[in-house]
Amino acid sequence: MSKLGITIEDLFNLSTAVIYNPDVYKTSNYVSIDSRSIKKNSIYVAIKGEKLDGHNFVKDAVNKGANAVIINKNLLSDFDSVDKTIVTVEDTVKAYGELATVRKNKLGAKIISITGSAGKTSTKEMIAEILSEKYNVHKTSANNNNHIGVSLTILTAPENTEVLVLEHGT
Repeated sequence: MSKLGITIEDLFNLSTAVIYNPDVYKTSNYVSIDSRSIKKNSIYVAIKGEKLDGHNFVKDAVNKGANAVIINKNLLSDFDSVDKTIVTVEDTVKAYGELATVRKNKLGAKIISITGSAGKTSTKEMIAEILSEKYNVHKTSANNNNHIGVSLTILTAPENTEVLVLEHGT
């Protein structure tokens, strides 16, 4: 198992977390907010967006192999039939960020964060390109520079990442 795996202890440490069926949980190396990209033994975090509500896809994620789901605490009764680990929290976006922090701490990579009102993407690309000559670099992809995208970047960093180059939007 990877040193980066999210353990049951990590889930218990999420703020406001209440965990149901913890005995069926297996340490997971993969966290997703997109039910279409679920892998076996992954964690699915249901996030309510402007157009879609991830809670509508919890059962799809479980059917595709998620062994844990993180949902809004007010919706627990909607998922009584789910026989996997269910983590209820007050704010699933915050929990997603907390999981990214767990992964960042386990990864131990150096972090470079690019902020500002203009030139962030170009700067990120140049820094990542230069550093990749000597280090294993993982960087923000596309324009994923909001609070969800930065978490996504951290959570998808390979185990051998030595430097994370993160772009933060304004």
